[in-house]
Amino acid sequence: MKRLHFQPYMGISGDMALASLIDIGLSKDDIEKALSNILMKPVKMNVMKKQKCGIIATTVDFREKEEKIDIDNMLKLVEKSGLDNGIRLNALRALNLIIEAEEAIHGEKPHLHELGTYDTLFDILGFFIGIDILKIDTLTSEPPAMGYGTVETAHGTLPIPAPATAHILSGMQVYGGNVKGELTTPTGAAILASSFTITTSTPQMRITSIGYGAGTRDYDIAPNILRAITGDDVCEDERFEYDTVLEIKTNIDDMKPSQVPKVIEDLFRAGALDVWTTLIGMKKGRQGIQISVLI
Repeated sequence: MKRLHFQPYMGISGDMALASLIDIGLSKDDIEKALSNILMKPVKMNVMKKQKCGIIATTVDFREKEEKIDIDNMLKLVEKSGLDNGIRLNALRALNLIIEAEEAIHGEKPHLHELGTYDTLFDILGFFIGIDILKIDTLTSEPPAMGYGTVETAHGTLPIPAPATAHILSGMQVYGGNVKGELTTPTGAAILASSFTITTSTPQMRITSIGYGAGTRDYDIAPNILRAITGDDVCEDERFEYDTVLEIKTNIDDMKPSQVPKVIEDLFRAGALDVWTTLIGMKKGRQGIQISVLI
């Protein structure tokens, strides 16, 4: 089973999630082609390498990122995309988490302000298309950092995490961290909450690749990156090296002690893995020797 594991110690956004897959080796052309087929017009994704506190990471953005699209059209595009069921259902689940969060917060059918763009749709679709192309079976993540402070939104200044982010991640383990600013966005939260299992540490696996998706902001305290690790799950039989040995014991009460070293030497020469002796009490109070052999 092939696993993707996230370490979002600087949070997660939609573009960071997709960029981490590109950094692992996902083809930019494959994502552009898939999204162009869905929209029935060319979609261009800009991919760049940036240095974040000394670490080279990948960034992505789309030419159409600021273009607006309403909720209904987002859902229709996904439903009629012709994508495999797994991709389509994961993308719909993520989008519906955003919609449900906005409805719960505002008490009416939401109008997505910052999130009502093609950028949101492309990040979510691109990520799940990428997961399918990379043939990932299992998605896990360590708890995401939220950051602290306030964030400016269409509804004014709000505390971090933003209300939509907090609602989407309800029931999941998260933490604040020591970075001032919004580290986890609603789109990143929706990708996590829709499909990932949260683990407190990196699962046991055989690592095959590591990628870094860069965020747009820079912080002095740490590189603003999302680390993605892919690898093969280690089955139970592979977790520990073991072998099967046989232990043979015999009790001897009619041999001179001076002969024991020669017996031990002969047993090792014959291929024994280990040999040891134990003094024992025999019948009628006689002392004897128990010889144990591992083969």
